[in-house]
Amino acid sequence: MIARGAQSNVSVFRKEGPLPTLDIVKQYIRKCMETRNLHSNTKYVLMQMFSENPKSPLYRPLCDAKNFRSV
Repeated sequence: MIARGAQSNVSVFRKEGPLPTLDIVKQYIRKCMETRNLHSNTKYVLMQMFSENPKSPLYRPLCDAKNFRSV
């Protein structure tokens, strides 16, 4: 059950408190691009992060993304 909170916002374990989800998403995408992570894997993780809030304005464009530039 603890992992579900971390899945939607991996900063929940910070001493200073969690960061906004959008900040985490930006950092994650940047790191994925630096490490040449597969787009499909990156998209899957991002979709899991937003799965609890599918009405987010970022969710639909993420579903349609075909490459890193689209994300």
